[in-house]
Amino acid sequence: LTVTANDKSRVYGSANPTFDFNYSGFMNGETASVLSTLPTASTSATTSSGVNTYSIVPSGAAAANYSFSYVNGTLSVTQAPLTVIANDAVRTYGSQNPVFTFSYSGFVNGDDATVLNVQPTATTTASAQSNTGTYPITPVGGAANNYSMTTFQTGTLTITKANQTITFAALTPLASGSGATTLTATSSSGLPVSYNSSDVSVATVSGSTMTIVGTGSADITASQPGDGNFNAATPVVQTQVVKTGQTISFSSLPSKLISDAPFDLSATSSSGLAVSFTSSDPTIATITGNTVTIVAPGSVIITAHQSGDATYVAANDVNQTLVINKLSQTITFAILDTHLLHDQPFTLSATSSSGLTVAFSSSNTSVATISGNTVTILGVGSTNITAAQAGNSTYSKAADVVQELTIKLITGIEPSATAFQEVYPNPTTGLINFTLQKETDAANVKLFDAKGREIAVEKPVATDGQLHFVIDISNLNPGMYLLHNGASQAVKVIKN
Repeated sequence: LTVTANDKSRVYGSANPTFDFNYSGFMNGETASVLSTLPTASTSATTSSGVNTYSIVPSGAAAANYSFSYVNGTLSVTQAPLTVIANDAVRTYGSQNPVFTFSYSGFVNGDDATVLNVQPTATTTASAQSNTGTYPITPVGGAANNYSMTTFQTGTLTITKANQTITFAALTPLASGSGATTLTATSSSGLPVSYNSSDVSVATVSGSTMTIVGTGSADITASQPGDGNFNAATPVVQTQVVKTGQTISFSSLPSKLISDAPFDLSATSSSGLAVSFTSSDPTIATITGNTVTIVAPGSVIITAHQSGDATYVAANDVNQTLVINKLSQTITFAILDTHLLHDQPFTLSATSSSGLTVAFSSSNTSVATISGNTVTILGVGSTNITAAQAGNSTYSKAADVVQELTIKLITGIEPSATAFQEVYPNPTTGLINFTLQKETDAANVKLFDAKGREIAVEKPVATDGQLHFVIDISNLNPGMYLLHNGASQAVKVIKN
């Protein structure tokens, strides 16, 4: 007799069903009633077994006339149904949607959302710009091995009104008769702000325009009642004080010199209240009380200020520019002598009235160059020598003084007396030969440079015992020299 366990199924988490059997092989029309012991069945599946198939194993049947063989059946454990519920949520108008959360109905065996392989998500039709009201939260998706998520329950997103605040700065005291001014309060919602005045005998309000009509004080209240998306804002109150107006009289300031002594400022207010002063740059001029002390040259703004009192509103500041000039200076630079090409370097001399050092420059460096105050002659021609003084923190730049320097070349000899019969070679590189009229003149012969300074040389030596003599000037610098006989008679000699 063959005993076959019938196939069964159940959902995850439920108890195993009652197992039953099918028989094949009864003889003579017999049935299971002839069995002395009915078969039983077992399976490895328990209530906590996951979705899968498990064997149903039959055994234990007995009958006098039969032997038994057994065929296993199959127990199928299927997914349990799980309902996904979108939790309700609340946010204020203008904010982002919150992270949506979920509840579940149908977990068994102590399971919770941690067994989900894929978490569900939720969508809503509400955006950050959506108006107040209710909007559906629609859950979708999700997956788990032992659960079938086919039922979804929609939640509700409720958008409530947002709070708003008013920004309304303190009001500056105004002068009576100052007329209309615009109020500038704003709301964080962007909705328009309205105003009212506690005392229309001091100030009236129309729209955002406040008009001063008297003296005293009035509380100006800024309000915003809200709308469908915003709650009413907390009103903000600022006090508008209206006082008697005043003005400042402060005349323009004359320019000063850096060397000038401290001086007093003078300004008056129409209220009779004392006027104070400030300097825009204390590195140029400082102010103590109404006394200005000059520090450095430049331009500085002097501000006259009167801050008002219980009766008078603060006056409008009056600015005046104070210009502090440097001291002037002049340069003294004399006309320059003409020089010869072979002249030695010479020193320039110029002074400034300030006592500051004078600098020199040459307009034609092919004729003469200048280092410091020393001129070096380089060629024939003319150059403008400029004396300059750039000034300093106390003195302005001096006007340049220009003098012309002329450099000449001696091309001929101009004898001035007949004491020398002949002089040769001239120009020379070393020896000068000359003939005198009288032998006694030889003792008086001297040599001078172009500036009249006597040059020490050996006495003339007679070359033939007659009146012919020679002087060696090979050790002298190139230039022009004067050969002098001691009787105001001279001849020019050029040393190359």
